[in-house]
Amino acid sequence: MIQKRAFVLVTVYSDADRSSLSEIRDIPSVTQVDMVLGAFDAVVTVEGEDGKAIERAVTSISRTKGVKEAKPLVEVRATSHGSLKPVIGRRS
Repeated sequence: MIQKRAFVLVTVYSDADRSSLSEIRDIPSVTQVDMVLGAFDAVVTVEGEDGKAIERAVTSISRTKGVKEAKPLVEVRATSHGSLKPVIGRRS
């Protein structure tokens, strides 16, 4: 089965809250948490069987203590005609 994937850009309220990012690793569908420097504090990779699994993981990330914002970037794939299609939320 093809997995759906999204990258979630996470911002925390303060440097003290960066330690709470480790809790995100325990959320179902989270496959990787990378702490980064810059406009965001972490990039979280989320994979699931469908769009609902991705949405549940993003909701859980955003509800994690210390998380100020969680912005999902949904993976898209180019078709043979060159147009882009979202990997989640599409209808066959």
